[in-house]
This record gives sequence, C-alpha cells and structure tokens, in this order.
Amino acid sequence: MRERLADLSLRVQHSVLTAHPTLGNAQTLRAALDLDRDLLDRGVRYRTVVPHTARRQREALAHVTHLGDLGAQVRTAVVIPGRMILLDSTYALVPTGKGGGALFRDPAMVAFLELIFEHIWDHAKPVGGAGYGADVFEDIELAILRHLERARSDEFMSRRLGISTRTLRRYLAGMCEKLDVETRFQLGMAAARLDLFGSGDDPDSTG
Repeated sequence: MRERLADLSLRVQHSVLTAHPTLGNAQTLRAALDLDRDLLDRGVRYRTVVPHTARRQREALAHVTHLGDLGAQVRTAVVIPGRMILLDSTYALVPTGKGGGALFRDPAMVAFLELIFEHIWDHAKPVGGAGYGADVFEDIELAILRHLERARSDEFMSRRLGISTRTLRRYLAGMCEKLDVETRFQLGMAAARLDLFGSGDDPDSTG
C-alpha cells in the first residue's frame, strides 16, 4: 500500500484529504512526512485529521505540528472511524489490514468517502499547540457520556477513544466531581437532566 500511495502521490495536482484513527511509529511518521513535504512543496492543498490523543504523544504532536508548519491544515477529533486517503477527488485508498488496502476510482464511492471526511473535519478541532484545550476536554467528555448512555464497557470506551482505561476512569472521576455526583448512574442522570447528551448521535457514527 505504501508503494502504491507513493506512486499515486506523484500524480496529485490539487488536494489530499487524510483521516487516521492512529498514527504510526517514528519511522513510519518520518517516511510519511517525506511524501507530505513533496506534496506541500508542489502547492497541493492538504488536510488531515488525527485523534485528539496525538496532542499528548510527543512524536505524534511533533509530526502534526511540522505538517502545519509546512502548510497543511491539521485537526484532531475524538473518534475517527477508519483510515482513508483521498487524492484529487479521484482516488481513495482505504487500508484493509496487514499492509494491504483497497483503491477506489468509482466517482460515487470517492464522493461518498469525501462526505464522510468532511463530516469528521467539521467536528474536529484545529491543532494550535501541545496539550488539551477546554474544547478538546469537552469533546472527549461528551463522547464518554454518550458511550455511558449506551452502557458500553470501560474497555470498549477506552479503545474507541484511544485512551487507556486508567485515563478513562480519571475522566469519569473528574466528570462526577464537576456534576457533584458519586456513581456513573448518577452521572448519567445528571447529564440527561442538563441535556449534555446533545443530539444523542452514536459516538461511533459518522452520520
């Protein structure tokens, strides 16, 4: 897939859209940055979304910050449902595991994936520095509340949000303190009373 992406990147003229639910190791990030730098040097418009957790991982934060310095637009989101790379509204690469991937050229499929990307992008937060701002905390907390509403387990929530179960439980403890409650049931009741669940959309949904 990396070889195919490198080949396609040479043909890109206008735009690259990428969404990554996780970021790779330092070696993978360095290899990706070489491709990205070439695209940006050629004036290609580049937008990427990575998880909020990239803000507290030193190598990941350095990578996305460097991308921003080169001219890319970078945002982070609570949950990114899947990895996708969209090139010039013409090609879409979607990994299928074990280094493989599917390449889509059908205009309807590429347009559909672009709609998904734009939905993620519209709900993501611009990267402006290290750490979590208040808006990022709120995003994560609201996602946790919606997972609690659906009775998801700690393991499920931490996996979907890209955080450890220990970090998840710290969030829960802090939210209980904010709302002056002692149990998760009371937390859910207080959140419902204050209408904190918002639209009630599933935090795993892209629509």
